[in-house]
Amino acid sequence: MVRKWLEIAKAEFFILTARFKAQRKFFMSIMIFLGVLWAAYIAPTMVRLIMDALIPLTQIHVLLQVMFPGFMRAVMLFLWMFLLFIPLGRALAEIKIGQYEILLANDVNSRDILVGTFIGKVPTYTLYVLFLAPLLLSPFQLAFQVSLLGQLLIYTVLTLMMLTTIWISNVVGMAIQAKLGDSPRGNDIAKTIAMLMGLITIVPVLGLQFFASQLSAILGMNIFLFFPFTWSADIVSWLVITFNGINLTCSQIANFQSILQLDLLANVLLMTL
Repeated sequence: MVRKWLEIAKAEFFILTARFKAQRKFFMSIMIFLGVLWAAYIAPTMVRLIMDALIPLTQIHVLLQVMFPGFMRAVMLFLWMFLLFIPLGRALAEIKIGQYEILLANDVNSRDILVGTFIGKVPTYTLYVLFLAPLLLSPFQLAFQVSLLGQLLIYTVLTLMMLTTIWISNVVGMAIQAKLGDSPRGNDIAKTIAMLMGLITIVPVLGLQFFASQLSAILGMNIFLFFPFTWSADIVSWLVITFNGINLTCSQIANFQSILQLDLLANVLLMTL
């Protein structure tokens, strides 16, 4: 017996890759291969060359280290909002409650729908993270000379963050669709919400571009220790510090501890709750 969630996952995947039609599997295989190559080699090399051409890494080495904890939270805020609001916005662009009612009428439970739509989104958004994250993280990985094991652990954390955020987005999206599906103006309301979410997503990008230092300082405040994106950001920060290749001194590590407040284990526990 074919698992119903698997069929729903395939349908979701086909919708997201509709433009490629018969070449879906080939295209995704090539893109995942290029994404891994990009994250492991091409992006760090390109970032190094660009930074050396503009400002040699040695000249901004200390600045990158000082900005690191707060800037990492800003980067994770952007990735978190992107993974939360973009799938949610797409789901709300068209209210699909009628489709869900058809599925439920054919002995497909809501759990199958949740799991299926979630798994169907994972390949596409994995590519987004693979291509986007290295551009944001490479300057700090280069400044701290993070080891290969450290980089592998960092991308593992990013993967877990991506999966949990997409799952939350999926659950929230279905709840809103169910709420608005009975309203005669539900589709219009959903489109308005989707547009607002798209606008909200670009706020961290503008902050990183024009107010990087101020945004880093704000996100360094203790109040943000209660936000999920901070936990993954601080885990990445601790992994960079732990697997650095520049021999950080005890005083430098203590300084990072005073900024981050919670240690690696505490952040891991919070992220897994």
